[in-house]
Amino acid sequence: MYVADPGTNEDLRQIMHASMQRIGPTYFRVTRYTVPEVFDSSHQFEWGKGQLIRSGSDITLFSTGVMLSKMMIAAEILKKDGIDAELIHLASIKPIDRKMIIGSVQKTGCAVTAENASYYGGFGDAVLEVIAEENPVPVRKIGVPDKFIESGGIEELFHYYGMQPEHIAKAGKDIIRKRDELHS
Repeated sequence: MYVADPGTNEDLRQIMHASMQRIGPTYFRVTRYTVPEVFDSSHQFEWGKGQLIRSGSDITLFSTGVMLSKMMIAAEILKKDGIDAELIHLASIKPIDRKMIIGSVQKTGCAVTAENASYYGGFGDAVLEVIAEENPVPVRKIGVPDKFIESGGIEELFHYYGMQPEHIAKAGKDIIRKRDELHS
């Protein structure tokens, strides 16, 4: 089973084309949430490959799905505070880009993951599994807890569950502090 979570409409188009080129079960998420287009028509999706959206050295932000746009804003918030965030978009969750994950956290020493789903058994855990096996570093997961989900407008729910850019930026600062405490 291959699993993907597109971050934009162009990402979705590319995932649909890639899904038709393979034999076997494929799952990809389609949301009704409108996000800014990050990719142009030259964008290429490849199973098992992530995309480096922004290079950085202080922390890695791993996004999937519609959280890409929120992570981009969080990276800008962190930049204003003097934190150089690397942003990696992993639309391909299974298979996942192990090499890109490890290469980034070896450089930054800490990470935040963000997904528009339960973070138990999902994208965050997939990233954590790779990190735990290859290069353990402090990581914070952003997503929906494993409990009954409230109803309401999507932006209100993102705020309620701590999934807005300011929440991501705060989690980033907290995990950088934790990394620095471990190394002192």
